[in-house]
Amino acid sequence: MHISFIMPQVFVVWGNIHQSYPFHLLPPIPYLSTIFKHTSMASNKQRQRKIGYFLLWKLLQQLGQEQIFAQGIEKDQQGRPHFNAPQFDFNLSHSGDWVAVILVQRAHNESVAIDIEHPLRTRNFEHLLHYYASETEIAWWQSQQKQDEAFYLTWCAREAILKAKGRGIGAISKVRFEPGNSCFFTQEAPNGQLFFAQELPFYLACFVQGSDTISHCFCWQEKKESLLQQKVKLKRYRVINRKL
Repeated sequence: MHISFIMPQVFVVWGNIHQSYPFHLLPPIPYLSTIFKHTSMASNKQRQRKIGYFLLWKLLQQLGQEQIFAQGIEKDQQGRPHFNAPQFDFNLSHSGDWVAVILVQRAHNESVAIDIEHPLRTRNFEHLLHYYASETEIAWWQSQQKQDEAFYLTWCAREAILKAKGRGIGAISKVRFEPGNSCFFTQEAPNGQLFFAQELPFYLACFVQGSDTISHCFCWQEKKESLLQQKVKLKRYRVINRKL
């Protein structure tokens, strides 16, 4: 596979924790040795993280950029992992049986972030919305036929937007959604775009700083031990850095 980079492009890859992965092929970089040496981490969480970094490495390999992974990963002051090589940014997310990774080859200094949700239990959507959403947004949610999808758009999008700069879910009320304008407003993230998909086995939200990015999606193909490109319908929303 060969992809020419003319503008910043975003790549997303996902896999299931019940699939098998040839972890022995993963380059032994110091960052991974550090995060996997903690025996206190639950085994399923360790597996989720290991799958995430394996998929990240595999995606770089498929793009002919494997050396980026070998150059190492560190954490910034907010605890957000990043490559030592500045020309790429990435982010990981996991929920239930699924793990997903987003990667961007930068034209300037674009950041990306991802959030997935694989709901395993029923949530009181309206109660949660009253914690972080405006009355206008709640009224919009109440009018939707598919309220599950509408809720996870509002939730996953906010998580992805906040993760772009290492912010946590505690700042969720600092992101405002205007459904009529297909816009999110916040001071907690730079201008960018939010991509959302609800047709996968999980809900997917991706934040990409800047504009004019093109998404390429892949899933892990266990039998061939390779990535398979997928066509995914992504809804696009604007993210605007503005005081609320």
